[in-house]
Amino acid sequence: MAAETNDPPVQAMRLSTVGRTPLWLMLLYTLLHLTGYDLPLDELKRFRHWGSRTPRAIAERRLATEFNRPGHDIVDHWTYAICSDGDFQERIAAEVASLAGHLRLGKLVMLYDDNRVQLDGPTTMAFSEDVLARFRAYGWHTDRVEDGTDVAAIEQAIGQGRQDERPSIIAVRTVIGFYHGGLLPYAATFLTFSDYMRGSVRLAALSRLPVTYVWTDDSVGLGETGAAKRALLDNRDPPPLLGRSRGDIEARPVPMTMRSNRSISRSPASAATRC
Repeated sequence: MAAETNDPPVQAMRLSTVGRTPLWLMLLYTLLHLTGYDLPLDELKRFRHWGSRTPRAIAERRLATEFNRPGHDIVDHWTYAICSDGDFQERIAAEVASLAGHLRLGKLVMLYDDNRVQLDGPTTMAFSEDVLARFRAYGWHTDRVEDGTDVAAIEQAIGQGRQDERPSIIAVRTVIGFYHGGLLPYAATFLTFSDYMRGSVRLAALSRLPVTYVWTDDSVGLGETGAAKRALLDNRDPPPLLGRSRGDIEARPVPMTMRSNRSISRSPASAATRC
């Protein structure tokens, strides 16, 4: 996530999401709140409600039409999204993408994480459509970057997309699990899912890989019963992690603090936070 900290939040919004869209949008709005932007907790509670300050791309067009005047572009932000094969397999993706193309929401730029992997395994098992052809039919500008590590090519593709009056999708070919020198990977999901991760977490611990795990102790959009489905990772033969931390919303920066201090040890660390 990148943001122009000297500009008002409404002009500098940068959103990113893969997989479960509402969860990741809420995470990023929460980061804006925690890092000092004028985004009060009450606005987070109104997530995706009409008139809130935590909207989606279509809200920019509607608000700009209502409030902007010649020489006074009060609402003038771009919306960015990172989406995956799994997102495009969901039926709602077809509905919203078609609407965005129809309305020509030109300030929407989507990066398609084209790594040929879905929840079931390789996309060859269940998903072989030409995604860019589908989006061209929706009325989108489309582009492709063959190397997901080529930052300059990605920036160039984004720049070209911003010049088009249509929404843009850029397919970026990546390799799942790949990462280059100095990068500290982390995984974030619900604490209840940590049981499913036991094998990989233990392997990371035994291999002394510098992975940070962030598990939320409650959930947004998981039936709101996360506390009742709490995982037992803390109590049953846990992997040898560098440290564990539990906390409420004020303690959420703890995982990133632990992560920033990882140069002293190449061991996994974990933190559980309450949403």
